[in-house]
Amino acid sequence: MTATAFSQYVELTPAAVKASNDMKGRWWDILTMWKDAVRKSKVDGAELLFRFLCVVDRQKPTLRASPV
Repeated sequence: MTATAFSQYVELTPAAVKASNDMKGRWWDILTMWKDAVRKSKVDGAELLFRFLCVVDRQKPTLRASPV
């Protein structure tokens, strides 16, 4: 995972704190979604895009698609 992706999706924003998120849980959620994407992937390559919901700017999760 890149430092940029970590800071955007794992580190806690004020909205994530209000939604009762914690860094360990967010990290686990992303790893779980990544693992599922790897299993379903039919392409070999250096980059894997997958979608996940993440509390970033507001308490309601936002769908994100990002290389991790």
